[in-house]
Amino acid sequence: MDAFVSTPKDITPPGYFQAPYMVKRKGKYYFMYSDGKCTDSTYKVRYSVANNPIGPWGEGKNSPVLSSDAAGNFTDPGNHSVLFHKNK
Repeated sequence: MDAFVSTPKDITPPGYFQAPYMVKRKGKYYFMYSDGKCTDSTYKVRYSVANNPIGPWGEGKNSPVLSSDAAGNFTDPGNHSVLFHKNK
């Protein structure tokens, strides 16, 4: 690769830390990622939903799905995965 077809677009959500993961389900794109710092109480695993893979992204109704407690007792990366059930 020696050139881009077009100008790259930054789709990084505010607070993004690491572990991007995207799936498409029923025409919607779900972008999951770690947010905040994994060493304090700001750490969360979030997801956002969009109609195409580059956004615009809207917050998910259940985001965050994982977070540190207010005292920061639960820290370290909590990377995520997705399970698909055959009947859903």
